[in-house]
Amino acid sequence: MKKLTLLILLLSIQLAVMAYPLKITSWQIDTDVKKLNELNISVDYVNRDTQTIIAYVPDDADYQKILSHGFMAEPMPDQAKAYADSLWEATHNSRDPMRAYYTWSEFITFMQNTATQYPDICQLIQFGSSVQNRPLYFMKISDNVTIQENEPEFRWVSSMHGDEVVGYDLLIRLIQLLTTQYPANTRIADIVNNTELWICPMLNPDGYVAHSRYNANGADLNRNFPLPIGSEHPDGMAWQPETIAVMNHGNEQSINLSSNYHGGALVANYPWDYIYPLTPDNAWFVQAALTYSTHNTEMYNSTQFPQGITNGAQWYIAEGTLQDWVYANNACMDLTVEVSNIKWPASTTLDSYWNLNQESILSFIEFIQQGVHGTVTNTSGEPLLATIDLNSTGIDIRTDPQVGDYHRMLLPGNYTLTVYAEGYQTASADVVVSAAAPAIQNFVLEPIQYTQYGGTVIDQAGNAISAANVRLYYGSSSYETQTSSLGEFEFTSIPAGYYILSISTAGNQGFYSEHFVIGADSGRQIIVLSQPLFLDDFSNGLTQWTVQSPWAVITQNSNQVLADSPSGNYSNNVTLSAALSSPVSLLNAYEAYLSFDLKYNLESGYDYLYVNASADGVTWTSLAIYTGVATTWQNFIFPLQAFEGGNLYLQFKLTSDNMVTADGVFIDNVIIRGLRTDQTVYGDSDSNWLIDCSDAENAFAYSYGDNLISGIDPSPWESFRLQSVDVDNDSLVTATDALYIYDRIEQFASFPVQSGPEIEFSDPGLSLIYSPDQVLGFTLSNPSHLKALTLNFSSPDSLAFTGLVWAPNDPDIMYNLEADNCTVSLLCLNDQFPPSDFLTLNAVTSSQFLHCSGTVNDQPVDMDIMMTGLGEEQPPMQATALLGAYPNPFSGLTRMRYYLSKAETSVTLKVFNPRGQLVRTLVDGLQNKGMHAAVFDGRNEQGKLLANGIYYCLLATPGKTCTAKLLILR
Repeated sequence: MKKLTLLILLLSIQLAVMAYPLKITSWQIDTDVKKLNELNISVDYVNRDTQTIIAYVPDDADYQKILSHGFMAEPMPDQAKAYADSLWEATHNSRDPMRAYYTWSEFITFMQNTATQYPDICQLIQFGSSVQNRPLYFMKISDNVTIQENEPEFRWVSSMHGDEVVGYDLLIRLIQLLTTQYPANTRIADIVNNTELWICPMLNPDGYVAHSRYNANGADLNRNFPLPIGSEHPDGMAWQPETIAVMNHGNEQSINLSSNYHGGALVANYPWDYIYPLTPDNAWFVQAALTYSTHNTEMYNSTQFPQGITNGAQWYIAEGTLQDWVYANNACMDLTVEVSNIKWPASTTLDSYWNLNQESILSFIEFIQQGVHGTVTNTSGEPLLATIDLNSTGIDIRTDPQVGDYHRMLLPGNYTLTVYAEGYQTASADVVVSAAAPAIQNFVLEPIQYTQYGGTVIDQAGNAISAANVRLYYGSSSYETQTSSLGEFEFTSIPAGYYILSISTAGNQGFYSEHFVIGADSGRQIIVLSQPLFLDDFSNGLTQWTVQSPWAVITQNSNQVLADSPSGNYSNNVTLSAALSSPVSLLNAYEAYLSFDLKYNLESGYDYLYVNASADGVTWTSLAIYTGVATTWQNFIFPLQAFEGGNLYLQFKLTSDNMVTADGVFIDNVIIRGLRTDQTVYGDSDSNWLIDCSDAENAFAYSYGDNLISGIDPSPWESFRLQSVDVDNDSLVTATDALYIYDRIEQFASFPVQSGPEIEFSDPGLSLIYSPDQVLGFTLSNPSHLKALTLNFSSPDSLAFTGLVWAPNDPDIMYNLEADNCTVSLLCLNDQFPPSDFLTLNAVTSSQFLHCSGTVNDQPVDMDIMMTGLGEEQPPMQATALLGAYPNPFSGLTRMRYYLSKAETSVTLKVFNPRGQLVRTLVDGLQNKGMHAAVFDGRNEQGKLLANGIYYCLLATPGKTCTAKLLILR
């Protein structure tokens, strides 16, 4: 007891010449922590309730420096060191040095003996040495410990601070548990069999031996790592050997989940430590921290930290921490677990710490199995080094190149994974993650095929756009060119795969697509540029913005830009915003995105520019957060898919703390783009503002009554979509429109509806003969002239087409017979023309004639085909019938044809709107038996043009009524 009293007395005398803690009373916790970080003072603990900061100083000179900056600081006895010194003094001559705490030599012996005793599951790996040349050890534990397997990798480190030793004891006990209970304990066996564990109980052996927080160079190892953004040496010291060893190990391995044990508090702490904005994986980190704290009753019931967890920066800003570095640099999810309020507690309490933490430890290790797991290989089954992109929902991860496996911990939900590997085509997959079991998603990547891609860029009027900037983004690679005077561009020898295509012009027309695939046999496309949904270059001042002073528009190099502090530096303790006065509608837009130009000068880690978006102007989502310095203009792009279908509110918000100020932010060319899905874009059937072969196929299918565009419009299409494919402007959708679209893709020109040149057609000499045996024959006097044909057949009685005699066997001849609506369409894209008698059909009907309407090439067809060779014995037609209208849809005139089966029949023919209201009477009186027609000009009784849309024609006689649908399309 006398020795212990003497030791404590000596400690108080030596405070001025050795490292020790300080108690700092603070009424401005964040401000004071910031100042201490700037002075490179190691902050150890913060209690906002008691307004207390505990910091460590390496010597009395730093203590005096703190006092000189106005801090209320007083030295504290280093209780951890005092207890460790006394424990060592009391036991070092005994057979049980330090009693329950392993001495350094005992620890080395334990690690070596364990690896020797359990060689099947243990491997002792020295991954570095300390300043004083003590080895740094990982115990690697796995069922096939010398083999790299397809399983997640877990790392646990303790005692970066040499005087925080509860974690040291816990990890020794964890090694003992895993080795002695394997394989008899099923739970332990599952962990060892399905996880590669790396356990380092002591990262700072020099500090442990000296009973000190610091390493032998006086460095706080948990302030010695590079910042994710910014300084490589935030503590002002060189990287220490222990730090370098951890970084090398992290870069060499593919650790997925890790934790580092500390002492002095009781809380599970998650990134970021160095800045206030949350990580993209914040929701996952909260759940991971709860997985640990929930099973530790003292931690979970903390009065200082709700549920025993905290975000690092919300507790206090710490720069250069291990958890920030491994998350940013290695995409490894890491927690800093403060496992004991007392840094070096009495050795008699270690059993109770193990009892409190054992379930937390095992549950946290098991947490690595949730999410999505898989491999990335090539077609030969070889593993690939690949990047797994979660498309902005979390940090990207990489595969382990030795096995090609990846393990991405995710909360339950729906995710899209995109995989990039150098030399291979990109692949994507939608994955559903459940809480019940991990999702498995393997990828087999095809080698890159090199291809060329080109096209033509036009505006909505069909005019070529020259000097447009065309960019392709492929993973981290990009390709760029400009359009020629004809609007054409070409990329040669580029990898086939998933691209983002971006096109912009000086006139601010543009195009952007995140779902753009170029195959090895890519054809050409016509890209139609759209006007922005919103654009402001601030040349008109703040007319579209609501701002908080001093936000204003200023002139820089003869250019108007938006600035947060036009007269100099921004002020301290401000939160000031510039927001759009009115929302931008994204109701009928897709592939929407925001772009703007930005440069900024902000105090790194403390002052921020937030770019916020909202669907209602109340709940805001941060698209981006900027801090630090970027002195040159940069362009930034952010997808807005989450806001499509509604309104978009936009806000730029500057926040600053109560210390250093700077020049602030400058913003220009704020643009919101989106591809409108409700606009007529000639040649574009599916509203993606691309004109390609799929549009021609859609138009051709619609010509015979089919609809290939899944999930957009049912038949009939909406008027703007019909207008888009009626490129020859004849109020019909026929094979001729499809031919024009194909032609314009290969040889650019505006469509006829845009005053472009028409295709020079020749008459193929089509004849139709309907014989007594109900066979419909098609003949061509000049078959080489046939390019496009769409014909619809009708009769007063039922009609059925059967018995197709000929069909083309050529990929460039598109042909379809639609039996339900008796429509024939044909398209010839090469010189392999059909034979002169190219088609024969069975047309089953009791009628004496068929009516045929449609187009051959670009010429309209409207004729009656009489059955030949019929004698008087043939029965007369029996039924009154309304045969429909031609053309239909129509913009000017259409002719309504109908058959009356009785003489001196009272007839009315009327047109109604969809609400059943009469808009026009075409016929009202007595008519004879036979075929009749009435012309309708699309006007009502008062002579006013009717609006575009669907109408109904009603034929009424004493014995029968018939209806037909009309579509006015101008």
